[in-house]
Amino acid sequence: MAGGSFDPVVGAQPTPAATTQPAPTSSVWTPPPLPVPSQGPASSGSPARKFYLEKVHAALGSCASCHASGAAGAPVFIQADAATAYQTMDGRAYITKNSVLVTKGQHTGPALDANQRTLVDQWLALEATERVGQAAPVNILDKVGQCLNGALFQQIGFEKLLTEPRDGENTDQCTGCNKAMCNTCHTGGDGGFYMGVGSNFDPNTFTKSQVMPFIAKYIGLNGTAAVPSFGIKAKQAVVAIAPAYAAHPKFTIPADMEQRLNVFVQAALNNYAAGLCGK
Repeated sequence: MAGGSFDPVVGAQPTPAATTQPAPTSSVWTPPPLPVPSQGPASSGSPARKFYLEKVHAALGSCASCHASGAAGAPVFIQADAATAYQTMDGRAYITKNSVLVTKGQHTGPALDANQRTLVDQWLALEATERVGQAAPVNILDKVGQCLNGALFQQIGFEKLLTEPRDGENTDQCTGCNKAMCNTCHTGGDGGFYMGVGSNFDPNTFTKSQVMPFIAKYIGLNGTAAVPSFGIKAKQAVVAIAPAYAAHPKFTIPADMEQRLNVFVQAALNNYAAGLCGK
């Protein structure tokens, strides 16, 4: 049922509803916490989760200078609390084969050092042992992707989401910071986000958004449960506090657009839970 021709299911509630969250204020906004699964991957009894909490989290401390605070617009996923960081990474679909933790490499910060890479590889191998077959993250997210509704996606109105200058930015000197559409930089999936809406050159945004890695901007995981990832909202939060001329321009999702985005996400989760798609 790829393409999503069905109507949203109202009664099914597989996960906490993707409700509109308050805009970031003095501290960076992050997705709301979820209950720890009672069993299986990501549960308190998971050996892989325990390995992360006890060995990996502390080893990634050097990443926290950017990825705990959102400095310079970096995504937040290394919070001080190890359990929170673990759930954040699961929600961003980082706990998967070919994880961005490994593939990111050198960026504005350094790549993982040898010790960090060894521990991360060991951890992800443990996760792969637990998350096999139908429970594998890519398999789950690909199935949920079949539940995304094309009509609801078009209703979001991404062509109306525009960048805006930060305080201290000269609009003649910053790149794409003054009322530019997302497709200015993200047509074709550049920067880990597939957004060609409003462009005559790339009509594939919806179909590409149904699969990894791009679906992770909308849907993440809590163990084997599909949940809202709030990826776009989280990006808005960190670029809002970034300094002038940071790599990614500032943008603000209007309240009505955010509501339509949440409806799009929750409809997919409801239909997946009801068995109407993603089989």
